[in-house]
Amino acid sequence: MQEKREKAAPGAVQIVEEAQNYAGEEEYIVLNRQEEEEGTSAEEAQKSLENYTALAGYQYFDCEAIRKDMRLTKAVMQKGEKLLQEKKVVLRSAQSGYVDGRNDTVGEVIGEGREGKTTFPIHMVFTRDTMLFAECQCPECRKHFYSRYYRREFCAFISALLELTKEYQKQNNLGDATDKRAMLLMRAFTEQRANHVISDAIGREKSLRLIPRVTRKGGELAVSFKVGEKKLFVVKDLFEFYQDVQESKTSFYGNNTSINHHISNFTENSLKWIDYIGRIVKEELAFERR
Repeated sequence: MQEKREKAAPGAVQIVEEAQNYAGEEEYIVLNRQEEEEGTSAEEAQKSLENYTALAGYQYFDCEAIRKDMRLTKAVMQKGEKLLQEKKVVLRSAQSGYVDGRNDTVGEVIGEGREGKTTFPIHMVFTRDTMLFAECQCPECRKHFYSRYYRREFCAFISALLELTKEYQKQNNLGDATDKRAMLLMRAFTEQRANHVISDAIGREKSLRLIPRVTRKGGELAVSFKVGEKKLFVVKDLFEFYQDVQESKTSFYGNNTSINHHISNFTENSLKWIDYIGRIVKEELAFERR
């Protein structure tokens, strides 16, 4: 019987042996993959640490590029370093923002220089990599007061203040790459989001009423609206009202009554009138575009 079984199923024996070999091979592959994964995790952790370190040292304003744009001479930079060692230049304030005619972030730094018993202001305005404006009231710069707008030479005090700006950025976030248009967009989104949050906290019940009012003026009928909960206020501008509803905006009526225009705050009947106003507004805007 044993010989029969062995002869009858030679393929089965071969399959079992191959399965055993495959199992051993599979185990090796799995273990090896685990080692690779562990190695990859370590590499990723190291890379994340390097990225974090680089991010921690990130400076939007490139003072070295600005220095290169200024074409400072070696002699001026050495004088600037000496001024810093002697503590004759200090940084008073630093800020970033936007100016008319530019979409990128601009930095402004105000410092103070000292020569003998005299102190004087130093003022710089720059982009990420370019000096837009620099003014110093040191005795050397005052000699060239009337030619300062087209003179492309910078003194050692300005060089020193730029170095202080570089050091300041290591501890403070002076600016980022968000341009003016993106900032306005984010501000609009934030305001709209805040209006939604207010509407969730105030007036959750469908308590706002929008009441139509038909009047006759000069033989013609005119429709106007009032809005409110208990006390009603005249809607003076339908275009503005409809926009307030679209943006869930909070506006003031009368002396001190605030109303949030989130759509969920209006009664069911009021929603029909809002749709009606929306159609009128859209038709008027379409007519104006023709």
